[in-house]
Amino acid sequence: SAETRALYAQAFDMPEEKILLTGIPRIDAILHAGEEENRARLLDAYPALKEKKILLYVPTFRTAGLPDLDAMDACIDHDRYELVVKLHPLDAEKLRKQGKSFDRYPEIPTLRLMTVADAIITDYSAISIEASLLNRPVYFYLYDLSEYLTERGLNFNPLTEMPDCAFCDFPSLFRRIDAGNYDFAALAAFRKRFVETCDTQNTERIVSLIFNHLEAPSLA
Repeated sequence: SAETRALYAQAFDMPEEKILLTGIPRIDAILHAGEEENRARLLDAYPALKEKKILLYVPTFRTAGLPDLDAMDACIDHDRYELVVKLHPLDAEKLRKQGKSFDRYPEIPTLRLMTVADAIITDYSAISIEASLLNRPVYFYLYDLSEYLTERGLNFNPLTEMPDCAFCDFPSLFRRIDAGNYDFAALAAFRKRFVETCDTQNTERIVSLIFNHLEAPSLA
């Protein structure tokens, strides 16, 4: 999008006009993900999930520490909800070294789970943008916001820009999910802000650009 183009131009110290708004192939993959087929496959493999709402937690990688998954799990009403955790592979490895694992569905890729989740919880990850493409309710769990701001900084602060679905404590976040009435208009505005190529021609645009505007290397 125009907004992310400005961010990339700043990051790479180059003129904005050199950043092309083509979209990325992953957008095509997300929009072709196959919601109904994925849900049927999941419920066939795990029939107990038919009576539950799936909350998918996908946090970004952290250089130090991990979210308190036990405390999060304790907040959930397990009669009505299933908390599915998909950590960054490096964070998942940290957890395995502690003899723990919260991934009850290791064989199911994150994208497939995103298509069937009733809500997606993340933090500073681009997963929030991907989830918005699927029109899934997105929530932000920002328990370490002050530390993250100091260490890495943010281009987008969900706590100030999407306050109705951003929380620093998980009990409040879960109560908000349980209350329902998600603001899909705010989600649509968020999606429009970060993705201007919300279609399935992203790969085609990139390939066309390469063939039409770049010279082929000499084979001589």
